[in-house]
Amino acid sequence: MLDADRPRSGSGTLMQLGTYTDGRPLTYDEATGGFLVGDAPVTAEQVRAYEAAGQLVWSRPDIASWFHSSFPTAAPVVAEKKPRNTALVVIVIVAILGFLLFVCGVLAAIAIPVFSSAKEDAQMRQCFANGVTTGVADCAEHGHF
Repeated sequence: MLDADRPRSGSGTLMQLGTYTDGRPLTYDEATGGFLVGDAPVTAEQVRAYEAAGQLVWSRPDIASWFHSSFPTAAPVVAEKKPRNTALVVIVIVAILGFLLFVCGVLAAIAIPVFSSAKEDAQMRQCFANGVTTGVADCAEHGHF
């Protein structure tokens, strides 16, 4: 703490640190650890802001030193960034695309013969309906398809 000749209020627990620009005293309550500008409670961060804005005059230079050593600015908390695993993302995307291509290939392998067979069956039924009974080649010769 400060030396014994620091200004105190009548209760003995308030220490005057300086003066705000409008004349109100800046005091520190040793019992609670709080600051007051006049009768209004303020935080250590607000006291720093008043000083930076030129709105505060310290009673003595050693009081300013005491304030800054006793109430250091809190270091900002920075959230740690987790690195992205881009290689894993690329592998997953390639795997999904490969699987989709595989599924399309299987569906094509199943669907093409089914639809081709259905087309030939329809053509054959048309030939039979027209009286050709010897096969698709005869249907073609007769101009049915």
